[in-house]
Amino acid sequence: MHKNSSEENLLLLCSLEGERFGNHAVSLDVLSEFLLFEELIRKVARLKFLEDSSDSQFVSKEFLSGIALKLTEVRENSTSLSLISTDRGNGLFPATDYDYYKQALDEIIDIIKDPKSTSILFLQLPEEILNLFVRFSKILRDNEKMEISTPSQNGKSASLTAEKCKLLLSRLTPKKINEEITIRGLVSEADQEKMTFKIQLATGQSLKAPIPQGQLEKILKLFNDYKKRAVASFNGTAKYNHMHKLLEFNQIKHISILNPLNVELQIDDLKNLKDGWLNGEGLTLNHDDLNWLSQAFTENYFGDLPLPYLYPTVEGDVQAEWHLQPWDASVEINMEKHVGLWYLLNLETEKEEERELDLDDRECWEWLAGRLRSLTNNKNDS
Repeated sequence: MHKNSSEENLLLLCSLEGERFGNHAVSLDVLSEFLLFEELIRKVARLKFLEDSSDSQFVSKEFLSGIALKLTEVRENSTSLSLISTDRGNGLFPATDYDYYKQALDEIIDIIKDPKSTSILFLQLPEEILNLFVRFSKILRDNEKMEISTPSQNGKSASLTAEKCKLLLSRLTPKKINEEITIRGLVSEADQEKMTFKIQLATGQSLKAPIPQGQLEKILKLFNDYKKRAVASFNGTAKYNHMHKLLEFNQIKHISILNPLNVELQIDDLKNLKDGWLNGEGLTLNHDDLNWLSQAFTENYFGDLPLPYLYPTVEGDVQAEWHLQPWDASVEINMEKHVGLWYLLNLETEKEEERELDLDDRECWEWLAGRLRSLTNNKNDS
């Protein structure tokens, strides 16, 4: 048997058994499936790169640009395909890119080896990668078999049969779940012909939804006020995938246009701040702490009270402010200790007032409510 000159760099060996692979030949329709397999490797490699780059959601266009699978020979001892990764350009591709490429191949072989796997990567695979798995798992017919191995890497191998393909299909096919939810967002698009619209969440994700009967005028108002950041609350039945990622709304039951000072809405905005949000300074706010603050307002802040403006501090805390002429009131909230410093200033008399509040104590919230009511009613008892 002729030994290929690139065999020392052999990345992938695929041995095929079955009637279609007799006489040491492989039909073109089977070979075309390896383009799908290469796309699968590249998608998983990109995912692993993003996992290691938690501070970035950006992948350069040059990532893996020089790497491609190349068929080097069909071996005679069985119908085996020898595949190596080659540089598409004239230079060498980055070693780190090739490392992610090989890691991705490892992960794919592990999943094929054990379709019942509950590895972290498997559970986190996005739908586009699962769909590639589903398509590739249809490559074999009954009584056919494929052995996949990485001889020059670490000797990993996996056996793929038609029976295992069916198991992969049942395991990998994305399952969609319907649940009733309430979310907040902007109306970024409205299609009167199809009677659909899109809800833009604080994260930037957009969800398609049907325009409910009798709500077209409200949807168009929200759409026209998009640049004014007119946020609404949408309640209805939504569709999720197997990873509980929100996909779209099946039905909208209720729409409420929110006050721009809605506390939960402001906290959503605070969650999207990144380190350096203030001219290179300013820390990201801890999401668990923000969830605590949202819950604290929900449980303790009465509906008749004026809503505060919530501002982040450079140190990673939050300041709540109320502008109630002639008073300016604020609570500087220590997010870690759940303590607030109340400060009140009468802009006409310059009289001041301070008090420390335990924001885990219901009585302190009741004191705050009473104080804000007295200021709102213009009772100068400070």
